[in-house]
Amino acid sequence: MARYDAILCDLGDVLFTWSPPANHTLPLNTLRSVLSSSTWFEYEKGQISQQTCYDRVGRELSISPVDIRKAIEESCASLRCDSGLVSFLRELKDSTGGTLRIFAMSNISQPDYDALRRVGDMDWSIFDGIFTSFAAGARKPDLKFYRYALLQANLEPSRTIFIDDKLENVLSARSRGLHGLVYRESKELKQSLLSLFGDPIQRGQRFLKENAGRLVSMCGGIAIQENFAQLLILEMTNDRSLVQSHIVEKEGKWNFFRGSGQLTTAEFPCDLDTTSLGLTVVRVRVNVAVSIMDEMLNYINEDGIVQTYFDHDRPRIDPVVCVNVLHLFYSYGRGKEMSLTLQWVYEVLFHRAYI
Repeated sequence: MARYDAILCDLGDVLFTWSPPANHTLPLNTLRSVLSSSTWFEYEKGQISQQTCYDRVGRELSISPVDIRKAIEESCASLRCDSGLVSFLRELKDSTGGTLRIFAMSNISQPDYDALRRVGDMDWSIFDGIFTSFAAGARKPDLKFYRYALLQANLEPSRTIFIDDKLENVLSARSRGLHGLVYRESKELKQSLLSLFGDPIQRGQRFLKENAGRLVSMCGGIAIQENFAQLLILEMTNDRSLVQSHIVEKEGKWNFFRGSGQLTTAEFPCDLDTTSLGLTVVRVRVNVAVSIMDEMLNYINEDGIVQTYFDHDRPRIDPVVCVNVLHLFYSYGRGKEMSLTLQWVYEVLFHRAYI
């Protein structure tokens, strides 16, 4: 049985966005002051009428009620739904065989809700119920509103996911036992929901299969053509079809990069780290591995610690590199030849020098 069987999702700034025109009647900061006023909160809770709200906020902020009305109408006219996110939620719901229920929970007045329902590209049938602050007589983050929604929908808090763009609203939801997600962007939310409802192992395996031979590392938006990640994938999956063909055909020393170096010097030496991983994972002919290990012994410094590169002009030691080299040597029964390197790795761990 799935861990969660319900979603409570905010509407504004999650499923809907709005972008007032450049010549908006009220400056954006002024409009935000209107929407965050205590009078507006009363309006959203259905305690005062629309005209009373506009008149009172107008007096409080020295704004014409007519301008407030026009600004709200302009904002409503700019409302657009995130059709991609709505479709995703529909697919998520369908994938559960109908066991997942989706509800909306919004701080909104009756007139603004009526305007929202007129947004043409929204599929309202996705919701099993919609809870509004004007109907509940309470608004987020008031706990009363959460109790109202949970009771009306007969939801178990521990099996319900709450989504909202405001941290204070999510905090209140979590205090009631719901699993709260703070909305930042659609892509992040989709990933979070997939992790909560799907099997991450199955999704990971599917991703590997769909991108077989094209599994490259990314750094700052740049595709890094390197061997190390390919070897790690091969080691973890033992599936040669996932990695590029040269990985399983190579014999000899390895370079981190396939070709010229990226984000570093173009000329980049082979390294003992990638080479050790390659010789361990691919399992080349024994005489080839023995020959390379013999060469590695030439790159032990005066402290007895093996270095990172097959290049005496780049003296560098790294405990993680040492671990991979040690793995290789012990795999071939030659661990004693790296005794001082092993001792250094032990000291790094014992003294927690890696922190």
